[in-house]
Amino acid sequence: MKYSLAIIFVYLLLFKASAQVPDSTFGEFNSWPVGTFFGNTVILSEVGDDVCQGAIHTPGGKIILGGYTVKNDSLDFLMARLLPNGRYDTAIGPMGRKTIDIGYANDSCTLIANYDESRFLMGGCTYLPGQKDYVGLLTRLDFDGVPDSTFGNGGHLILDLPSKEEMITEAISLPDGKILVAGNAFYGGQLWYESDSTHHFVVRLLPNGRIDSTFANNGILYHTPQDYGGCLAPMIADVALAPDGGIVIAGISYDPYPGELNWEHGYCLENGMFVFKHSPDGEADLSFGEEGAVVLPSIEGVPYSMEIRADGKIVISGGVTFGFLNWPTNVFIARLLPNGEVDSSFLGGDYFIKNIIGGTESIKPTSTIQIGEMTYVTWDDEHSGLTFGLMRMDEAGQLDSNFVQNEFVGAQGNGVLFSSYEWLPFIHGIVQAYAIDSTGVYFVGRVGSNGGPFNRNMFIAKVKLLPQVPVSTVAVPWQPLSFSAYPNPVKNGVLHLFPETGSVSGPLSMRLADLQGRLVWQQQVTDLQGASTIDVSGLKSGMYILDVSGQAGRWVEKIVISE
Repeated sequence: MKYSLAIIFVYLLLFKASAQVPDSTFGEFNSWPVGTFFGNTVILSEVGDDVCQGAIHTPGGKIILGGYTVKNDSLDFLMARLLPNGRYDTAIGPMGRKTIDIGYANDSCTLIANYDESRFLMGGCTYLPGQKDYVGLLTRLDFDGVPDSTFGNGGHLILDLPSKEEMITEAISLPDGKILVAGNAFYGGQLWYESDSTHHFVVRLLPNGRIDSTFANNGILYHTPQDYGGCLAPMIADVALAPDGGIVIAGISYDPYPGELNWEHGYCLENGMFVFKHSPDGEADLSFGEEGAVVLPSIEGVPYSMEIRADGKIVISGGVTFGFLNWPTNVFIARLLPNGEVDSSFLGGDYFIKNIIGGTESIKPTSTIQIGEMTYVTWDDEHSGLTFGLMRMDEAGQLDSNFVQNEFVGAQGNGVLFSSYEWLPFIHGIVQAYAIDSTGVYFVGRVGSNGGPFNRNMFIAKVKLLPQVPVSTVAVPWQPLSFSAYPNPVKNGVLHLFPETGSVSGPLSMRLADLQGRLVWQQQVTDLQGASTIDVSGLKSGMYILDVSGQAGRWVEKIVISE
């Protein structure tokens, strides 16, 4: 029992040593407008607003942020290209920034998506000359931001449906070069929306940008939760492809829209969360849920994102409340089987519903990311968006309460959450979080500058996911080692390490690393007799991890170096 406790203790120390940290090797150092911070890049606008809507990685590793810029009451698409390490790619423009003028007065970008190895998509809506209602807009560009002349009308297309107004919010490139675009079609007036006032829509385009008439009803799939008992005013939340090629839509229905009546319920007692599935050709998949639809719990809720795994399981993340408040206050996560049934291996077939405090208020999940056997849930603050971060749960849906055990736990000291609270100044919301491998998570969003409260700028940050070191990887049984490290904090540049047994036999590895996991000092010794002296005079002030290991066992300790 004594040795078992020692093993558990060593494991917890290792967990601390491998906590998640900002990636200090990423970003444009000193680009933050109000101070010096690492692990991020801010693209500052000289005038006006730059509104970030997402990011992509190119096959060559470069990063492109997409959105729109507002200047003199005019809107244009905007991109910012960064090198793989997050530094500005100035070959495209100052700070990697480039404005894309599609040719209309007000082009509002809502999405950026990959297309192929040399091109990408940006979309949203615009106003045509002489018209008061907006229409859908999609453009295809190369990685230099030049429109592809083989697509649509000189590189872009206008999607003008029979509805009053249309906005494209999602775009997915298909293996054959076709494109799925999805969004919301609006009918009715500006304050009160009449019955059958809105629909989700999905359109399939040919590679040249023309509508593919073989899809759904002459190329267009209209969809509404009203057919399944939903409210009159639906909004699309996310669209993704299932492994079988099926089209899965997550959405919410309101009545009236959010903002009308200050979030009061109006004619519809409960905002509903829905998941729909259609075949690759746009027909309802009747094997999914009830006649192609799944209605999530009868509670006030809104889905924010959807992840479809390689095994076909569907993870929905969103926020819910229970009627006493007019906005979501609890994190909601559901995992469905490919046929729409609730996955019984996740919380015993239940839903994850929990109020969690992030920086200063309740959090909302922005995405889920599966890495190995763990699911990472990214988040930002529900209303203010001032802080962001991530938490982790296992396949059974249990939160890892030891996920973070250092200064990045946030304002509430919550070991469940990695938080930007002590890392970056207040931001203004995360619009996307994603991973391209198991080494880190990227957060994309908006930050205000010292130019004023309405001056927004694009930013991207990266959190490094350090690998865990399980006890099972050690070739021999670990025994309890005990050392004294003094003085701690170190103030004179010299740290003394003394084995409490007086000596330790056998080869030992002594390593000192910073909180970003970078090795700053190491030494190999055959036997340790008495005190060992470590010169740390060349290291910056801060916290470090001292790790002593060998066949005799392992010992880990936090070391503080101060001036």
